[in-house]
Amino acid sequence: MDDTQKFLFAVILIVIFLLYHTTKKLKKKGKADNSYKGFVDTTGYAPPSPFCDNPVFAHPLKEHREANHQFRMLRMEYDTIIKRHNRMQERISRTAKAAREFKDYAGPETQEVIDLCLKDIQDAPKLMEYAKKWAAMQGSTIVFSPQYDSFRRLAIIYERQGKYVEAIDICNRAIELGIEDEGSSISLKERRKKLIEKAQQKSTQINAPLSTNEMLAEPPKRKISTTREELESFEVIRAVAAEIGASSRITYRDTLSYFSIQLDGNSRLWICRIKVESGPKWVTFHPLEGEKESGIRINSPGDLYQYHDKIISVIQALL
Repeated sequence: MDDTQKFLFAVILIVIFLLYHTTKKLKKKGKADNSYKGFVDTTGYAPPSPFCDNPVFAHPLKEHREANHQFRMLRMEYDTIIKRHNRMQERISRTAKAAREFKDYAGPETQEVIDLCLKDIQDAPKLMEYAKKWAAMQGSTIVFSPQYDSFRRLAIIYERQGKYVEAIDICNRAIELGIEDEGSSISLKERRKKLIEKAQQKSTQINAPLSTNEMLAEPPKRKISTTREELESFEVIRAVAAEIGASSRITYRDTLSYFSIQLDGNSRLWICRIKVESGPKWVTFHPLEGEKESGIRINSPGDLYQYHDKIISVIQALL
């Protein structure tokens, strides 16, 4: 190789070296300018869900060390609950698989699944609180929903047991928290709608109006004690109210004469009054304009689903 060739080779090496370092600096500058908010940089980096065991925090770059520290501190605050939920999901999955082999929805195996799901659901509000804080630190409007099979499993079990009121309540709780069921072919809102339809079909009893004497009959002397049937009636009204976004405003007041379901705890804004404890069971709805107050016979709280449209009309009139 002569001197000219050596010189040209050296020039080529220098040019390649300069191009390499220039490109590297430009890439680094591009990454530094990109905020960790939104978890996406110029390379398309996107971290996993904040609910996995070892999430990548704000951004892998050193420039975002402070942001990474804030995310780690947030995760540490909720780490015990998150890990407990992840372990519980695995345990529920194993237990449910064993319970399916018995195909007995009233057996002890199924009851164990119910107990585990109810225990797991207790952590849902704290997990969603964590998810919202995580999103806020990103500056994102998208909130990661944790994988939560417990709501769906429990709703399905209650449905197969014929406990539609309990199943609808489970769906309502998940929907109000903003939890999405990603493991199912139908959403929780669609599942709730189907459950309401089944509850309406189950209540086939023809309800005859009560006489004034029957409706006003004094119950036996007793202390006020809210019963399971009264609470089920309350959950039915809440389930219907959820369709128009008013479930959180539904309250109740128990009296010696009847169980009153109200709006915003205001006795003047009563939606319906129910008597299901003894003697003939009845419900009377708040009369709309031009209507008279009258009692209607019912056999169980589930019968209230027959008056779905009436309940909606009354609530909308009181809002």
